[in-house]
Amino acid sequence: METEYFEHPSGYFGVYDSKGIEVGQGGDKILADFRELIAEKRRLNLREQIHVIWYCVRAADLRFENSQAKFIEELASEGIPILLVITQVPMRNGRIKPEVVELADSVTERRIPLSPENRVLFTMAMRDDFDGIEAHGLRELLEVPRWLDHRVPRTAPGFSV
Repeated sequence: METEYFEHPSGYFGVYDSKGIEVGQGGDKILADFRELIAEKRRLNLREQIHVIWYCVRAADLRFENSQAKFIEELASEGIPILLVITQVPMRNGRIKPEVVELADSVTERRIPLSPENRVLFTMAMRDDFDGIEAHGLRELLEVPRWLDHRVPRTAPGFSV
């Protein structure tokens, strides 16, 4: 599996980023590739292992398929916490767009193994001046790994799907 590693200049946080996957795209092969990558990283020192997985869903799609839930359940069997992150989420005056909240609710109702505590996280990485949409959620997203396990090294990488 092709990944790229990004580390914050402070050395505090690192992320392995994989190529995005599309719904219906050879799930068994992709899952096998992820398991192989996790096993490969587990052979490295603790600092370089994968300690959390961010499973990202684009808000504009307004869908979460059964195949995605199954993929997360299978990946969670590897013992790594999985955060479900809905990206590019419009928020105005502190309110998330209602359709995106409904999407998140439909995901949490499935009771798939999400951390922390079956929550879905919302992000908008960059402000959209044209539509007047504020950037939000990245700071919380970067704080979550510390909530999950205080034994994880401060420089522990996450993994973005």
